[in-house]
Amino acid sequence: MFHKIVAATGTFLSWRNIARDCLREGLKPSDIIWSLEGALSNDLFGSPEETREAVSADSHKVSRRFVELARNCVCHSDGERFSILYELLFECMKEPLILENALHPLVHKAMAMSKSVSRDKHKMKAFVRFKEDLQHDTVRRKFIAWFEPEHYIVEETAAFFVRRFNDLDWCIATPKGTAFFVDSKLTFDPSPAKRIKANDDIENLWKTYYANIFNPARLKLNAMRSEMPKKYWHNLPEAELIKELISNSGRRVDDMQNSQPTKPSSFAVAARAPAVSTHKLPQQYFSSITELNNAAQKCQRCPLHCNATQTVVGEGPANAKLMIVGEQPGDEEDLSGRPFVGPSGKLLDKALAAAGVLRDSIYISNAVKHFKFEPRGKRRIHMRPNSGEIQHCKYWLINEIGLIRPKLVLAMGATAAGVLTGSDQNIGARRGSIEHSNDNYAVMTTFHPSAILRAVNADTAGQMKAHFFSDIVKAMGFATSISPTD
Repeated sequence: MFHKIVAATGTFLSWRNIARDCLREGLKPSDIIWSLEGALSNDLFGSPEETREAVSADSHKVSRRFVELARNCVCHSDGERFSILYELLFECMKEPLILENALHPLVHKAMAMSKSVSRDKHKMKAFVRFKEDLQHDTVRRKFIAWFEPEHYIVEETAAFFVRRFNDLDWCIATPKGTAFFVDSKLTFDPSPAKRIKANDDIENLWKTYYANIFNPARLKLNAMRSEMPKKYWHNLPEAELIKELISNSGRRVDDMQNSQPTKPSSFAVAARAPAVSTHKLPQQYFSSITELNNAAQKCQRCPLHCNATQTVVGEGPANAKLMIVGEQPGDEEDLSGRPFVGPSGKLLDKALAAAGVLRDSIYISNAVKHFKFEPRGKRRIHMRPNSGEIQHCKYWLINEIGLIRPKLVLAMGATAAGVLTGSDQNIGARRGSIEHSNDNYAVMTTFHPSAILRAVNADTAGQMKAHFFSDIVKAMGFATSISPTD
């Protein structure tokens, strides 16, 4: 019979190293008696020096799932945890897929132990309450906490508190060991600690906060007891408030229902405003493009303004013969406040230069004035505006056209074409031809520069780019041609 003693600190690594040696020596589970360091006297089964041999090279492999299971199980308070784990490990060597059989007695037992430990770790993270040690005279503030876990989880869970409170000195004392974090160094004492009792101003502040966020209208006693079991209450400062908060919940709900409702925000009112008609030019509210642009900077007609940096209005001469309309500003446009200054704008500038057109001679705008995006890491990825956002923003576009009164509007992309003509026909089939809007102004459609930049292959991109350049030439020719009405 062999006696193996597992260290009280670094318990998982200690058990793993001993278990490796036992497998190398061919020891069966029945050959070993396991104990935790300090739990038994050394002379009962022999000298501990005889059992702590150097770890040999590991020739036994187990799945990551077993390692994660074992890391939790060694923290369990069951005195048989080490022998159960070694027996399961021994079976894994003979049957590698044994963990897939949840009905196997050893697997079932280990999984239940692991689940109990995981739950205990979660409760420790949720229910530890620090109190400031005002007698501590070091530069860094010091906090102390008392917690009563079911299992030996303090050392494993301490890293969570290091991440949360790495600029403070603190200790978490429990009957199953104490974690110390002093001068940015984490240490652990496995011996049982004495209960800590103290009150401080932070605790009183926490009680005030808890009482004010307690929502009586959402009170569910069974769910609350499940998430905050009563066995933890005597260590929670807010627990002394719970009885009174529950007893007064009915009255507080009545008070909430009888209180005067607040006035909706201006944004909420604007967001519920009906969309502008798509068939009739709205009444002209602005005397100039400058007045319109100033008003658009304060636009709250749809939710897009909440996340965008600013409204990106159109730019160009107020008497431009040609007006170019895209979909919406992109990331660079949102930051700069000018339309078409990013990659799509650079391609548009090349097309205008190839056609001999000065950018300053045309008016450039978008169907939607705010950037719609999805955060992805540090990037903001373009999202297509929905029909409601497009219709709310059409108010500005139609007024822009009414003030500029261009001879031709060039719609780049499906969104602009749909807003201006009411048709969702494929751009490739209609590009380069003159259409008329519901308000009877001339519209020509073409590809959006971003569609060319996103083309799947070089040949497709080349064809689309050639058509785009050709459409710019044709649009400018139509806009500057002389007709009997000029």
